[in-house]
Amino acid sequence: PDLQQIIYKPMDDFKLLITTRIEKHKADEAARLETQRVRIQQEEEEKARKKVQDEIDQDAAAFDKRVLDRTHGTSAPSIKTADSTKASSRPSDDELIDALSLYFQVPECAVIEWLLDMDLNAAAERLA
Repeated sequence: PDLQQIIYKPMDDFKLLITTRIEKHKADEAARLETQRVRIQQEEEEKARKKVQDEIDQDAAAFDKRVLDRTHGTSAPSIKTADSTKASSRPSDDELIDALSLYFQVPECAVIEWLLDMDLNAAAERLA
């Protein structure tokens, strides 16, 4: 639209105007590409967040199902007294972990961490 005005400008002004317009176009294009890059990055982050949340939800559902399967038709795990423990055999590691997990309503990994953190020497001293 401004071609008539541009054509009659002195050569230095004409070059400056063209250079300015080219630089503006480059800056506009760079801004557009940056906006597009940020949008794509946000979409990718949202996809990753959703995937992690879906995995967490699936793990929680699987854990809930395991708890329901173990407790279906049974009451809370009974706690044996010292006398009844002597008469029967020792429960397996898995049975101990399951019982503690159900009793405290925590994942098995939490129970295992608790057991690993136990001070067995102090527990042995309490029994002595």
